Amino acid sequence: MFVRLIPRSFRLLTTFLVLSLLPSCATIFSGTSQSVKVISTPKDAKVYLNGNDTGALTNSRIKINRAVRSGPENYTNEQAYRIEKEGYASTTIRDRRKVNGLALALDFLFPPAVLVDFLNGSIYKYRRRIRANLVPEPIVEDTVTLIASQEPEIKVEETITEPVIIAEPEVLEESIDVDIPETSHLNPDAIAVIIGNEFYDNPDIPDVSYAMEDMQSMKQYLIKTFGYREGNIIEISNASLADFNRVFGNSDNFKARLYNIVKPGVSDVFIYYSGHGAPSTENNQGYLVPVECQDISLLQFEGYELNTLFDNLAEIPYNSLTVVLDACFSGNSHNGALIKQASPIYIEPRMKLLNKENTVIFSSSSGNQISSWYSKQSHSLFTYYFLRGIKGSANNYGSKSELSIDELSSYLLENVPYSARRMFNRTQTPEIIGDKNRILINY
Repeated sequence: MFVRLIPRSFRLLTTFLVLSLLPSCATIFSGTSQSVKVISTPKDAKVYLNGNDTGALTNSRIKINRAVRSGPENYTNEQAYRIEKEGYASTTIRDRRKVNGLALALDFLFPPAVLVDFLNGSIYKYRRRIRANLVPEPIVEDTVTLIASQEPEIKVEETITEPVIIAEPEVLEESIDVDIPETSHLNPDAIAVIIGNEFYDNPDIPDVSYAMEDMQSMKQYLIKTFGYREGNIIEISNASLADFNRVFGNSDNFKARLYNIVKPGVSDVFIYYSGHGAPSTENNQGYLVPVECQDISLLQFEGYELNTLFDNLAEIPYNSLTVVLDACFSGNSHNGALIKQASPIYIEPRMKLLNKENTVIFSSSSGNQISSWYSKQSHSLFTYYFLRGIKGSANNYGSKSELSIDELSSYLLENVPYSARRMFNRTQTPEIIGDKNRILINY
């Protein structure tokens, strides 16, 4: 009788509050915080998280909250890592939260827990490692002005001395991350998708060093040199299979995010992927490897098939298409084997994609080759020379006002194989397929 006297709305509110106090599955198994290792080259740099000094130096671990409020340097549920070291330009790396699929699945065993875990953040997860490569700040040399002395000239007898030999300075490879050329030809309707898959959840799948650095450098060139609007660049760090499907579509439907934002016949489309590729042992097809892949031998279920990518891109009414795949499909990688005793995959885009005009596909290696890294430059070997060619090396350092696909291809085929032999005693030959007569950049 007493219970009936209590208003129904009050009872529902009380029930919700009681349930919210109960520990949910994600809270129990994941917790409301996680550990992240922050790495930089060079190390011993200060780490700021969302504008706050963590007191930590790289390379070390810090603890982050899974639920994050927006602040001056970050958005809601986004971690903004600012890395600073004296003598180097500071860099900021942003990490958007992802939903922990396992925690969400466990929560469905007790539905009220889902809301609790979203509120306290335990349903979210972030990258386990953050890597930054710091660029030295330019050295400003003091200008010394010599004032002629007013003292009378004193004549001395000529003395024969040995010639002074001045050693030639050490020749260093050019950095692609400074003095990026800027174009006056803006391309406001161009669309780009750039993906860097560096950290894989399965510890048996080696990380792809420098994938994040490659992606960030490519983004700067797209904005400054290609004239793309930053808001038209879809940037994905550590892409999941759901990310690939959301942007490019699946085998049943190509009308995904990329298709919907392209202006028919107007938009130039640029696709860049740095990460693992691998062959399937079941169907002899090539796949891009999502970061949550648990079993490489089951890529037909856990990977994103290249043929699906090429088929769906062929359906997009673009003005031009450039695809850059910095991945190998041999089952091996620079940091170890992904899958043993696998047959290599030769990338063969579907004909309906190649039959379209203004289409070109760059691949960092071919056949059973490994795509190498260039540790001294903190980039992959292929992306380093791809961007160095765009910076001017493929165009005789700006002697021409435009760069063609053919010029860049010739530069890559001259430099990537030679550098791979010189550094690693291995063969790496990029493949360029499509319209090589097209003008890639107007400076």
